[in-house]
Order: sequence, then C-alpha cells, then structure tokens
Amino acid sequence: MHKAALFLLGAVALTACDNRAPERVNPSLASLSNIFGFDPLLGKVRAFSQIQKDESGKITADIRGTLDEQGCVQALRAFQPQMDVDVDLVKEGDYFVDRASHKKLYQLDAHCRLERTIDGSLLYRKDAKGFVTEVVKTANDDSFAHYSYDELGFPRTTLFQSPLGKTEIEVKDDAPAHKRLDATTEAKVDGKPAGINKMSCRYDEHANPLSCSATITAEGDYGSAGLSYNQTYQTSYY
Repeated sequence: MHKAALFLLGAVALTACDNRAPERVNPSLASLSNIFGFDPLLGKVRAFSQIQKDESGKITADIRGTLDEQGCVQALRAFQPQMDVDVDLVKEGDYFVDRASHKKLYQLDAHCRLERTIDGSLLYRKDAKGFVTEVVKTANDDSFAHYSYDELGFPRTTLFQSPLGKTEIEVKDDAPAHKRLDATTEAKVDGKPAGINKMSCRYDEHANPLSCSATITAEGDYGSAGLSYNQTYQTSYY
C-alpha cells in the first residue's frame, strides 16, 4: 500500500518481503496489486488482509482477499480512498462481479487474469508471463498506465498520468529480496522529485510483511512535509 500513501503527497508505490530464498508473486496477484493499490505477496497465498492507519490511528486503507490453490483471486475487497478505490469483487466464472449486485465489472482471461472492463473502456495488456504491463483506454487507444516488475514479481516502476502531471514511481534496489518492502520508493511528477517513502517491516517465514511503519517525505515543489503511517498484515497459505 506504499502506492496509495504516496498519493497523499502527489505520488504512488508498492511491494512486499525472510531469510531463505523467497518464493515468487503470482502474476494475477501482482497485477491486481497495481490496479487496486495493495502490496503483492509471495508464495501460495490462501487469504490476506492489509490495514493501513494514519498517525491518529484512523484506518486509511483496508484490503482483503482470498485465492484458490491455483493462485486465482476468488474475492477482493479493496477500500483505498487515496486512489479513489472502493470495490467488493467476487469471481464468478470468467468475471469479477460486484458482491452485492452481481453486476459483471471485469472480464478475466483463461488464467483468471484481468482482460478488460465490461464496459469496454479499459484493456489490460500483459507480458509473456501474464503480468499486466499496460492499461489502455480503448476510446482513443491511449496508454493510461505502465508497469514493470522485478525477478520475483514485485512492481519495479509505475508510470501514469495523475491530476498533478506525468507521475513515475520507482522502487529502488536497496533492500534484500527477503525484505522487499524495506526498499526505498521514489516518486517524480513531470520528471521532478515529488516524494520518498521509506518503510521498516517485520516479516513472516514466507518473506511477507507482518507489520510495517513508514515515513513519506515530500520533495521539490511539494515542500518537505512528512507523513507517517502503520500497516498490519495477516496472510494464510496453502
């Protein structure tokens, strides 16, 4: 949830994190983490929750999901107001539908990965491994967002057009693979520094986070204000 937190200073980010060689993030979960603003997780995840609180203890983000043994997301509840995200999705066949209305919202491919929105406004392009690398507005074939990933499947860079301008989020290679969330995240807007996010986390035996404390510092035209927040995670596995 780095990503949504940096929105508070005009930016975004992500990622996740032990001592043995880490497992990998499955492409479906990695891609959804980009779209809906949560931290991807390593290994054969069964269920997860990620809760973010600000300095006053107020919940500022709440993400919950379940997956089957093949790594397909079966349900996703994402409340991420800093990214204007508030969805409660359930997988029914090759679709994500709204839990309450059962309205179809997203078409999935044969590997349960995002294909397009049902209204046809957005198309999700993927690489050979199945990771979403581009979100395209179909009305004008305009690229809305670009994503790249590291060797474990964590997002490495995010490029998108925000109300502030062309925004780039980069996760630095300054933390070991088993502590991936400890990596520094830098944000730029129109090529100029906008903010830095630094986290310190505790991890479970799968190198996924248990809890994190973070500080975001604005840069350049965005001043030097600081923001602190905490995140707690619960993850179960197959």
